[in-house]
Amino acid sequence: MSTPSIFLPNDFLDDFLKEAEKAKHSIYLQSMNFEAGNVLSKIEKVLLDALSRGVRVNINHDWVSQVFINGDLSFFPSISSKERIHGKELHKKSQEIEENLRAHGATFITTNTPSMLNRMLPMVRRNHIKLYIVDEAIAWMGGVNLFDEAFEKIDIMIKFDEEKIVDGLVKQFFMVNQLRSPVDYKLQLTSVENLFVDTGKFGSSIIYTEAMRKIDSAEKSIIFISQFVPDGPLLQKLIKASKRGVKVDVVTSTKKNSLFTSYPTRLTYLYFQYILPKYPLITLTHRLKDVHAKIISVDGDCAMVGSHNYTYSGVLFGTEEIMMQTTDKDLVKRIEDFALKDK
Repeated sequence: MSTPSIFLPNDFLDDFLKEAEKAKHSIYLQSMNFEAGNVLSKIEKVLLDALSRGVRVNINHDWVSQVFINGDLSFFPSISSKERIHGKELHKKSQEIEENLRAHGATFITTNTPSMLNRMLPMVRRNHIKLYIVDEAIAWMGGVNLFDEAFEKIDIMIKFDEEKIVDGLVKQFFMVNQLRSPVDYKLQLTSVENLFVDTGKFGSSIIYTEAMRKIDSAEKSIIFISQFVPDGPLLQKLIKASKRGVKVDVVTSTKKNSLFTSYPTRLTYLYFQYILPKYPLITLTHRLKDVHAKIISVDGDCAMVGSHNYTYSGVLFGTEEIMMQTTDKDLVKRIEDFALKDK
């Protein structure tokens, strides 16, 4: 067993490919998105080689990847013929990669295929979990999706080789669609790591609830990093923490990010900006690049890392999420250093 390692997106890709090239038994990949590009081409090559050696390859991706284009959700057809053609070509290339891998023995599962009516609400009931596992012995979890633009963002993946942790992540990998747990759940994996999983129930999130519980316990400091600014009940918990003297650092993307310039998400951002002057212990930092990491750390004693953006809309929409909570002081310190780098 080694200490969990923290990876930025491109370093994670290099490490995953290196381990996958040595795989003897199995490779599992789960991402909300599955989109053709340089990243997927590199992965496809390694997976085809693994399949030729008899390695089992399982890939889960969510239906919503069919309406994403370069990481952006397309609610309506673009008025630009050039953009429409690009989107069709991109989806065609993604499908060709999937068909090629299937033809060589890979198993694909598309999660949460909606009814015709639900296709009008593509962000409802999504599987947002990112999970990569080799030989059921090494696992990475965090925020990185399988499309090129994801590897340009500020994001984090954590690598584990502790048997109990990997076993818990392997178990979760196969709990999709009809095999999902009927309830959100928590697994105590080690003396310092707990796994929390949201299983896609409308208005239910054990992760969001745990985040608020930890915020309530804060005595000195809270670090919040996400592509979204805090909202809903969790924001009210952060405000209460600041009132009792807790320093709250909120770290997010550049001000030019579309979440802060386009409606309806701009409304949440404007409200947060409006209340900030009232609570001097809450600070907002915009990074120079877009943020996709999702972290809450409390008092330097406990950190939560995974796929949950800690938005209330994600709770209401019934999003499937995963989060690892650690009280390993060394790992917490490295996670906080990552979160506050260049702050």
